[in-house]
Amino acid sequence: MEALAVLARRDKGEAEAARSAFGSLTFGAGLDSVTLYGLQYWLWYQLPTKWWTDLAEHLQIAAALGALFHHLGLPRYAAVCASDTTTQVISAWHQSRQSGFTALNKAMSASVVEPPDVGGVLVWGEGDGPARERRIPVGGRAVGGDDRRG
Repeated sequence: MEALAVLARRDKGEAEAARSAFGSLTFGAGLDSVTLYGLQYWLWYQLPTKWWTDLAEHLQIAAALGALFHHLGLPRYAAVCASDTTTQVISAWHQSRQSGFTALNKAMSASVVEPPDVGGVLVWGEGDGPARERRIPVGGRAVGGDDRRG
């Protein structure tokens, strides 16, 4: 991926962090598998709960992934990585699990890409974790979660 080569010329550590994060985000399936919803969920849940490191490194990983998206010409995705919301949610996970879930739910609810409830027909549960991870990304695509235009 040319964007990783550009990053590596500037900062090899940043490029390695971006490569690792991108691989985790996509499970090796490449750029076409990335949705805005999936990125948000990865940054706000997967990164702080599955990558055992300190706050500073979590924020560096998010920034490196944002730099990669910038070089891929995906400014909207880069902006999510560098957003105050991302910093706040990741920081909340470092305070406590409850604070993390509260911040995650608040951020996802405020996001325009979380699938809405359909009155009387479909209500998304409050649960988090693997079951939510499997069902939400498809819904996220249906409400514009894969819009890469900016």
